[in-house]
Amino acid sequence: MSPRALVVVAVAAERDAVLRGHPDAEVVAAGVGPVAAAAVTAQTLRGHDAVFSMGIAGAFEAATGTLLGTAAVAADLGAECDGEVVVLDLIRTRLPADPALLERARAAVPDARVGELLTVWTVTGTADTARRLRTSYPDAVGEAMEGFGVASAAHLAGVPFLEVRTVSNAIGPRDRAGWTITEALDRLSSVASVVLA
Repeated sequence: MSPRALVVVAVAAERDAVLRGHPDAEVVAAGVGPVAAAAVTAQTLRGHDAVFSMGIAGAFEAATGTLLGTAAVAADLGAECDGEVVVLDLIRTRLPADPALLERARAAVPDARVGELLTVWTVTGTADTARRLRTSYPDAVGEAMEGFGVASAAHLAGVPFLEVRTVSNAIGPRDRAGWTITEALDRLSSVASVVLA
């Protein structure tokens, strides 16, 4: 990890998990959603030369443990037409990860699933929405709620960005009994220890 890297998470449990894995990391819990993530990242990014959006997430492949984002994608930013979200040409909805940060993370977590990470305002809770997202974003591996916000602040500041997530649930119908939040937080600690090293 760069000595001037910033790690942005949503909530205190994620912050604590990252710090268990890498006690020297500079971690801020920005709050849930892309607006809070963007605002807090912009406020705290000055003086840093890399920013990581980290935390737990849903995955399209439930058995996947760790997700590395090739890009942060604003998955529901656009216009709804006949039940589909259409991206307007004037809207930028994809912000790529920094290639060097991504390659270092791939080397540190070789079994991670790599692809686009969707940023959504609402956690997916139906099979129909999961299918729509899968069809609209075939390169996506998971969804969370902050990545595009963090990436937007990093992009405006010219600071390298990477999103790293550990999987707590499958994307689709809500089945809280099947969620593995404790395990995902434990995995986040392990991933932080090598990705931020």
